[in-house]
Amino acid sequence: MLAAVPKERHDEVRADLNLIFYGATSLEQAKAHLETFRKQYSKIYPTAVECLMRDIDQVLMFYLLPAFHWKRIRTSNCLERMNQEIKRRLRVIGRHPSEEGCLALVYKITQNYSDRRKFKVDDLTNKLWTRLREEKESMLRQVKIEGKAA
Repeated sequence: MLAAVPKERHDEVRADLNLIFYGATSLEQAKAHLETFRKQYSKIYPTAVECLMRDIDQVLMFYLLPAFHWKRIRTSNCLERMNQEIKRRLRVIGRHPSEEGCLALVYKITQNYSDRRKFKVDDLTNKLWTRLREEKESMLRQVKIEGKAA
């Protein structure tokens, strides 16, 4: 986004961007800062504002999670590194004999990585894995029902 702003104005624009991502304490406050930012810069730097607004829903998604996760989630370097580690480990195995085994491996990798990086994953991890398991079971039920109907 800053590539669409002249270099001499980067500090000013970055300070206003930081209000959205680091200065807000809630999603509503971040959206208020975003609206202020949009009004202030949309006429001066329309390309930069368009770039910011393009994926803003995904970018602000971390505000929906508990606040103690925000610091680790806002910057995705740790998450990207963990994803690379998962891909590396899965590639070595190649074809997985079962979905449960694959999910167990991914779970163990994320758990080990979180222990080393001191992520606080207790509640969040349990909720995500429970939801994933429920969605999987729901999809399997739908497949079985649709298979019988066909």
